[in-house]
Amino acid sequence: MIDYAVLTVELETDPNAYGYAALAAAGNDQGQADILNLRRSGITVYRNDVSRGDVIGALSLTDYDALPAARRGLMDAVMRMETLDASNANLRANVLSVFAPGTQTRASLSALAQRQGSRAEQLFGTGARVSHQDVAAALGRG
Repeated sequence: MIDYAVLTVELETDPNAYGYAALAAAGNDQGQADILNLRRSGITVYRNDVSRGDVIGALSLTDYDALPAARRGLMDAVMRMETLDASNANLRANVLSVFAPGTQTRASLSALAQRQGSRAEQLFGTGARVSHQDVAAALGRG
């Protein structure tokens, strides 16, 4: 959900020097929204759409075979999920804790849980997108 007070501050102060002011002066709300929605290096978000296939593909059979029964049971439950929401900190921590630090699987799952994100996602959460109507509303024109 877009917090318009936060969006207003972002657009008016441009803390990362993305260049909102020139677009605002031209009345280009879509251009400002595009800047906010652009995925960028340096912005990392936790994914909310990790597929079962991705999880299975990240497993090292050696690591999996070495798991005690209780931890294997948790991992089996995770592998039955259609998608894994790695943006849920507790779920992410529980899944990573199944495998010992330094194991290939833990490193692979940790990397899989993240992706390059946008400024909109950094401000409002994984999957957030800002529309031109949101920009107009934040700037008092909508």
